[in-house]
Amino acid sequence: MTEISAKIETIELDYQKAKYSKRLLAFMFDMLCVGIMTSLLFLGTRAIAEKQTIFTDALETRARLQSESHLYVLNDQNNYDLITDFYASNTDYADIIIEYEAALVAFYTSPTFFDQDDPAGGIHLYNEQKIGENAVAGNYFVYADSEHTSIVANPAYSAEKMDAFYQIAIEDIAYAYLNSHPDYSQASRVILVFSTIFILPFSILVSLLVFELLFPLIFSRGRQTLGRKIFHIGLITSDAISPKTGRFLARFALFLFVEIIASVFTFGIPIIFSVSMFFFTKNNQSFPDYMLGIYSVDVELKTIYKSIDEYEASHSGASFNL
Repeated sequence: MTEISAKIETIELDYQKAKYSKRLLAFMFDMLCVGIMTSLLFLGTRAIAEKQTIFTDALETRARLQSESHLYVLNDQNNYDLITDFYASNTDYADIIIEYEAALVAFYTSPTFFDQDDPAGGIHLYNEQKIGENAVAGNYFVYADSEHTSIVANPAYSAEKMDAFYQIAIEDIAYAYLNSHPDYSQASRVILVFSTIFILPFSILVSLLVFELLFPLIFSRGRQTLGRKIFHIGLITSDAISPKTGRFLARFALFLFVEIIASVFTFGIPIIFSVSMFFFTKNNQSFPDYMLGIYSVDVELKTIYKSIDEYEASHSGASFNL
């Protein structure tokens, strides 16, 4: 009886861990692409939104009330700037505070914003900011006569120091009164919903879906984004093969909902934690990669296989063993 021993060849795949610098460059490139696409989508989506009646009415209402308040000035781009922002770079304080005073008087004497028949409202509210128990701290104004009928700027203060009073009177107090106007607050809410709560998040989400999900699904061997493909970085599992679609989708879900969305509501704690893991864990894994057993490797001189069967088919007669 003749005994024949079969010799089984064991093949080991050895991938080099991707360098910090390459991974960071790949990530920065991807985020640059996301940022560019987000900007384009934001502009395009906003252009569409601006044609919607509810949005255009809100923009017109806000612009009209800003103009009537005299707290805003029309800039060169035909947009309204808060008057303190409009004159922020101007150091001619003597002339500026004249503009501020005129704007505030016009605002508090406007029947659009204050009931002028109310003796405790309107200009009375403004005078209380200048002198008395509710005055802005700093003794910016004094009475000009013993009868306390006339209020003037403190003669001991320079125009530059008086500018500090108007900054507070406009940005903190008058602006709050303007925002309490029902039509203005309603218009601002509509614009906020369209611009910040809908248009911007929508633009960011679509951009992330394209560059962080769609491209890795297309470049499925190693689940490469454009950045990872350019810098020859691929993703593998602990089995040394490319992550299956299900695992990669789970990775993207953790990235989107934990690192991105949850960070918005938790002061960035999840993404800070994930970045810390990237720098300090043994295999330099982010939180999603650590949870799902995914590793970033250098594939400039290597091939990532989609399955063990694919590897064995390309190495006829060889077995696979990690």
